Amino acid sequence: MSKLKLLSVLFLSSLFSCNSDNCLNKSELSSIEKFNKISVFTKDIPLRKSGEPDYVYQDTKNAMDSLGFEKIDSGYKNFQIRILGSFDSSETSQVLSIKLIDKTWEAKYYRFLLNSEGSRYKNIKIDSLNISPKTGWCIFIHDLFSQNILYLPTIDEVPGFMSSMTHGSYVFFEIASGNHYRFYYYQLPINTEDEKQFEELHKVSEILKIIKSNFNLKSS
Repeated sequence: MSKLKLLSVLFLSSLFSCNSDNCLNKSELSSIEKFNKISVFTKDIPLRKSGEPDYVYQDTKNAMDSLGFEKIDSGYKNFQIRILGSFDSSETSQVLSIKLIDKTWEAKYYRFLLNSEGSRYKNIKIDSLNISPKTGWCIFIHDLFSQNILYLPTIDEVPGFMSSMTHGSYVFFEIASGNHYRFYYYQLPINTEDEKQFEELHKVSEILKIIKSNFNLKSS
């Protein structure tokens, strides 16, 4: 094998190996490329019957704007998964931002309190923390992607779901790349029977378990 060819093989092996904490697994990299491989920018958000954006999407967007988060619903030059929900037992809301920048994964965790009046947000308190998954990035990203986090439908699109069912807290997902933006949300079941009935609810619950088991997200 020529020296040049050997160097090429070693480079590709290092790129797709899971020995590095910030490695890119070939399967997950392919999933990200597929997510972004669209000829024109696509914005995939839940809509009302009138064709206008869903109220939940609009309220969530207003909250994120008020909190000073970067706007990613018109495209994001790298790749980002942003999850808004509650990952600990406190009364705060939290945002977990997972980014892939220059072949490197990074995550930032935000906690905030806010009082809302319609679409106006006041008295916002926020802190943030850079964090890394306990299992390492390869296993963590693989586990998230195995739950179809990129393509889960929003809850009202789940076949057989009834909005009158009793559910608990909400969790919101934003996924963005250069050519593709998705927003979807779920209201988690209070009991496990609904989760057993709907595979999508189960996957969202598993995603939250993966996050909680990898990050020590406790209230202060």
